[in-house]
Amino acid sequence: MDHQAHDGSLSAHYAVVLGDGAQGQQGGWRWCYKCQGMFHLISGHGGGLCPAGLGHDASQSAHYAIVWGEGAEGQQGGWRWCQMCEGMFYAGGPTQGVCPFTSKAHDGSISGHYAAIVGDAGVVHDGKASSRYAMPWDLPETLHINDNVTFPSGVAVGGWFDLTLTSHGDISFSGHFHDSGADSYDMTLVVVLMTPDGRSYSITHQGRTHGTFEPGSRDDDWTKNEQSSLIAAHWDQFAQAGVKYDKAAQSLIGKGLTDFIADTAKQLAIELGRELVSAVIALI
Repeated sequence: MDHQAHDGSLSAHYAVVLGDGAQGQQGGWRWCYKCQGMFHLISGHGGGLCPAGLGHDASQSAHYAIVWGEGAEGQQGGWRWCQMCEGMFYAGGPTQGVCPFTSKAHDGSISGHYAAIVGDAGVVHDGKASSRYAMPWDLPETLHINDNVTFPSGVAVGGWFDLTLTSHGDISFSGHFHDSGADSYDMTLVVVLMTPDGRSYSITHQGRTHGTFEPGSRDDDWTKNEQSSLIAAHWDQFAQAGVKYDKAAQSLIGKGLTDFIADTAKQLAIELGRELVSAVIALI
């Protein structure tokens, strides 16, 4: 087979949905690093055949979803899945293209009906416009969050925290609280991340600062280093996560801590205009 570059000279600009699919969408789509095409990874056919040879390569792909249907406003219908090569192709043209598996026309006979979003911006699951979705080389290698932490008047504690996640799944979480008053406090700091697919994750620190009336250190310092295969496997999601943190100068255990984390996640979801799709998953 003569391997040449795809010809997009007559193509419109299209976008797909980032994530594993919501209502009205089909997840399981990936970008092939070798042929640059879209193919369906979870169809039971082993990922199909790549025009560049052997199977498609999804090793550097984000997770994508395709919209069901024949196209609404801002969409173009006529897209199909080829059961032979697993690729996405346009069936509304004068030909069905050439399948690399058979060297004949693509076979969309058992395909669902799909639509592509027209333009260089996609939609998130609530249908609102979002920024252009990143390809793997556009994603940052790290997600870094840090801030100073202050409490309302009457709580003589202040401090800071620093959180870094990496594409390899590393988590580095450090911080400091200092008690400058007479009272001692049990400290809780929760950082919640919400990924574009609506899932939320928490990183928590709890400690104690000692005031004038109790022996012990006025300082609560921490450094936590963990490794998460979940972050590494879904870096395309974590790299684009929204973040919110909250703190409490009181003891929070059991249901009290669970509710505190859940409330922080709900506030973040409201700020991002997203809907929570699962319970909060603890990373630390």
